[in-house]
Amino acid sequence: MTEPGAPGSGFTTAPRIAFLVPHTHWDREWYRTFADFRVSMTRIVRDILDRLEQDPAFTHFLLDGQAILARDHCEIYPEDAERIRSLVREGRLSLGPWYVLPDEFLVSGESLVRNLLVGHSVARELGGVQKVGYMPDSFGHVAQLPQILRRAGIDSFLYTRGNGDEIDQLGFEFVWRAPDGSAVLAINQCSGYCNAGGLGHHEIWHAHTPRELDFERAVDQVRELFGRMRTLGRTDVVLLSNGCDHFPPQRDTRRLLEALRGAFPDTEFRVSNLAAFVEAVRDAAAGDVRLDAWEGELRYGRLHHILTGVWSTRMPLKQANDRTTRWINDVAEPLAAYARFAHGLADRTPLLGAAWRRLLENHPHDSICGCSIDEVHEQMGPRFDEALETAEGVVREVLVDLAPTFAPQPGGDRNTVLCVANPLPVERREVVRRLVVLQPFGIDPHRLRLYDEDGTEVPMRVRDARYVERFWGIDYRTVLDRERQTEKFATYLEQFGDRIIRPESRRDESDTFLSLEFVAELPPLGHARFFLREADGPCEMEGPDPVRAEEDCLDNGLVRVRLYPNGMLDLEDHRSGLRYAGLNLLTSTEDVGDEYDYSPAELSSTVDAAGVRGEVSVESAGRWSATLTARFRLALPQGISADRRSRDSHLVQCPVEVRVTLQSGRPLVEVQTRFDNQVRDHRLRAWFPTGIGSDTVWSDGHFLVHERPVDPPPGEDWFQPPAATLPQQGCSWVSEADRGLALLALGLPEIEPSR
Repeated sequence: MTEPGAPGSGFTTAPRIAFLVPHTHWDREWYRTFADFRVSMTRIVRDILDRLEQDPAFTHFLLDGQAILARDHCEIYPEDAERIRSLVREGRLSLGPWYVLPDEFLVSGESLVRNLLVGHSVARELGGVQKVGYMPDSFGHVAQLPQILRRAGIDSFLYTRGNGDEIDQLGFEFVWRAPDGSAVLAINQCSGYCNAGGLGHHEIWHAHTPRELDFERAVDQVRELFGRMRTLGRTDVVLLSNGCDHFPPQRDTRRLLEALRGAFPDTEFRVSNLAAFVEAVRDAAAGDVRLDAWEGELRYGRLHHILTGVWSTRMPLKQANDRTTRWINDVAEPLAAYARFAHGLADRTPLLGAAWRRLLENHPHDSICGCSIDEVHEQMGPRFDEALETAEGVVREVLVDLAPTFAPQPGGDRNTVLCVANPLPVERREVVRRLVVLQPFGIDPHRLRLYDEDGTEVPMRVRDARYVERFWGIDYRTVLDRERQTEKFATYLEQFGDRIIRPESRRDESDTFLSLEFVAELPPLGHARFFLREADGPCEMEGPDPVRAEEDCLDNGLVRVRLYPNGMLDLEDHRSGLRYAGLNLLTSTEDVGDEYDYSPAELSSTVDAAGVRGEVSVESAGRWSATLTARFRLALPQGISADRRSRDSHLVQCPVEVRVTLQSGRPLVEVQTRFDNQVRDHRLRAWFPTGIGSDTVWSDGHFLVHERPVDPPPGEDWFQPPAATLPQQGCSWVSEADRGLALLALGLPEIEPSR
């Protein structure tokens, strides 16, 4: 959305005021690892501190927009903390407001909020926070960012990437509004955050060297930059970003300023900070200049690379990030708060704060985007693991506190307590499948019944019972999900099966391992306890309608799904009579792009699973849930040809497993695809034809549901033409008057709608 205006009218030859802001943009890890980069960073930070303390002309430095850099430095040189604190308080060194500079589309909305909160906390400990929304290099910006910034007390936004054709109307300075109406002053860094980097050098990267400065060259660089700024500038105040990636501070600032002031006598050059620059722009715009407004995302490449291909680069990173974020934010924090305030249990906030900080260390754009060297992304794994294990550990402790694994007296152990928690703020009915280990010996599984806390019997089925030699090396009772319970138990069965399995006749001296399925009615944001104990007489609880499993079909009365041997499926909605056929068709197309963007070959070819032979089996058939599995092999070219013009002619078989699960009472079909990739240089996708003729697609976003056009803009003469793909957080859907289909794809942040 734009309003009429007149970009390019800010000044004619030279601006009235030019703010020279010395800075470094520090990718914490990228083409070198974090530890390797930190060796260089600590040397440069010490040089910055020395210059600020000793050089009268060097009056300010911007330590990027991320407070973690100062924390990283102080871990090595804690004695510098007071030097940093003093310079920040004097207004000579700027920290924050972010903890790290993230990629916005690949992290959650709450992650952006926590990023600002942690960044503010770290910066305050070291003297103060830069209250400017500085995002110099992120690959696009989400529509809700103005609201997020305003809630953090920030009313400005400085950026480089993201504009489409609207920039020609908006100009470099405009008002950016969030959907709720929150607005910030947005300023595009003309030519990017390196626009005045390496002044006085004939090669920008010579800034890393002791090469002598050529001040005539510096004047020419600034004159050329003023010319570019003049084209779309709305005011006569400009920003010279005096730095670049991993740059040391500009040398000989005094002589540089003398040269610039001599060459541009009508321009006032100030070595200052971003906050002062923003205020000067705001003052200049308060006169006769009327800034235009924009509402919506900034995710196009009219002036700069936008690199949207990173949404699906190194997908295991995206899946790990999604899983870890959801465990911390959606499960651990709500349950920890519930346990603390509803039951007076321990405060786990410090543990979860540590989990957030470790997770945020994986959110810088070169990290989460997957566009760094292999060693960087290998080192991200342990960070995800640490954050995830902390969140899971908190949930485990909460559940044990709410339902201890041992009764106060031995006799009480014959009432096995199952604790099921619901972190959502709504009531739920869920089918729970669980491996239950009975603590006392000698319980007859055929006589077991399940009761809720009111003593009402709960629908339950024992699907399997085994008798196992007691071993407390793994307490299966506190493993949080059934899949991991099963995996751990399967490992022991594989290694020690004959040694640990006992016949039923020895149940009086063995642990009883039960595979249970029951229907749990759960309160909003709370927990329910269920009691498993022996009782006489048959189970009288039928429960909800069962799931019927046939050779290749599942039906729960709401929907019917047929799974084919090639992993495709048909879905029929009994309520509406609508049918969707040919869903989940796997397709593979070559990829000759780089670590950032996908690119097809000149002679492109696509292989799909249509017509591939395989087999379908009933994996699991309980009363209220069932799973079908299709197994097949997809023959794919082993890579691309040597000239990168086409795919290789040699085919390699890639094993594929598609599992489809249906539960009682839910019109949701769960699809899990496991693809054993044996080839290189290709893009694997799943196609879901809907038969819906919509011009738009809806997607979950950052505190927002997006409606986006199916067709991208033409992007003529753009620096990077727009891709057909779109970002999503957790789900996307298309719909028309009487029908719609939604895909909930956790950890898969890229979609492509097509007609």
